[in-house]
Amino acid sequence: MRIPYVVDNETHRLADVLNGLLAEHRGRSLDVATAYFNVQGFRLLRPGLLGLGSFRLLLGDEPAEGAQVGLRPRAAAVLRGELDAAPFSEEM
Repeated sequence: MRIPYVVDNETHRLADVLNGLLAEHRGRSLDVATAYFNVQGFRLLRPGLLGLGSFRLLLGDEPAEGAQVGLRPRAAAVLRGELDAAPFSEEM
C-alpha cells in the first residue's frame, strides 16, 4: 500500500490508511506508543487490530477525565473497572 503524503481526513482518511496497513500486516505483531487513546478511533480500527498476531498499546499520558478520550462519565468508570479487573502479565 502506498501511504499518502498528507492524510487530511478529506481526500485521505486516517482510518482508511491505517486499515489498509493493518490488512497488509495480518497475523504479525504491532506495538504502538501514543499519548492518547480514543475509543471511537479504536472502533474504526478494531477489525484490523483483531487480525494482528499481537497488539501492544503503550499510553504515555493519562487523561484527566473520560471526555478527553470520547467517553461519557459512566462509560469511563465502566472501562476503568474492566481494565482494573483484567489480569496483567508481562508476557502479553
